[in-house]
Amino acid sequence: MDIIDKVLLVFSPTVEPWHDDVRRIGTARNAIATALSKLAVTEAGNPNPVGTSNSTSDSGVRFRRSAVLAEISAKVATLEPSFSQLTVKYVRERFNGNAVAFYTTAGMDRRHYSKIISNRSYATSKQTAIHATLAFRLSEAEAIAYLKSAGYAFSSSNAEDIVYLTCIRNGVYEIKNVESLLKEFCRERDEK
Repeated sequence: MDIIDKVLLVFSPTVEPWHDDVRRIGTARNAIATALSKLAVTEAGNPNPVGTSNSTSDSGVRFRRSAVLAEISAKVATLEPSFSQLTVKYVRERFNGNAVAFYTTAGMDRRHYSKIISNRSYATSKQTAIHATLAFRLSEAEAIAYLKSAGYAFSSSNAEDIVYLTCIRNGVYEIKNVESLLKEFCRERDEK
């Protein structure tokens, strides 16, 4: 007995399990449509439409699909600005709209900059995001938010991230100076 037979027997016990003949397949389809109609009637008091009622996730926990979808919709409606949008904003604010000055200072080329600003969901590297942070001379809070918009974070368990964040805290924004401090720190760390 397959799943359709089980559905038919649950919602319409008078229907016999069908096999491969055309007449019974048509009868089974009609019975399934009737069963779905009966299910819709019983679910009428439920705010979830048919097909979005309580479901079981892989972990076996029951959830209300409509509640989860509503929460997701609310979160998506209030998305924070993307990395691309923040980059455009900071180029306007910090470089007076001069994109060439920005991407030159950040050490990227025109094509990479164009990819960032033209595609809202473009995923740049963490290194590029940090260099852009330094070029914009962002405060610590702004730098954390900017990296977050690119999908990254400063990790307290990563020596390079600690160097970058310490430089930002102390106003060291020149990429050459930051990279020099990073090399020096890594060399000292490796010698120990």
